[in-house]
Amino acid sequence: MIALRIQYFALLAEQSGCNEESLEVESNSLRALYRLLQQRYRFQFSPQHVRPVCNDALVNWEHPLQNGDVVAFLPPFSGG
Repeated sequence: MIALRIQYFALLAEQSGCNEESLEVESNSLRALYRLLQQRYRFQFSPQHVRPVCNDALVNWEHPLQNGDVVAFLPPFSGG
């Protein structure tokens, strides 16, 4: 199991009902993690509209997760 801290921003925070949570997952895949969260919270954004972040750095979807990582998924933002 991989222990992660998940942070939520903007609409994803609204849909999840929290700004942050701890979670243990079996897979080290960001895509699998997002799909799990998408099912749990009914996130409306598909992965191609969300940017993954791991330990405060933008990463690609193939970035492997490690125990203790802090993960966020940035939804589309608007404004200026």
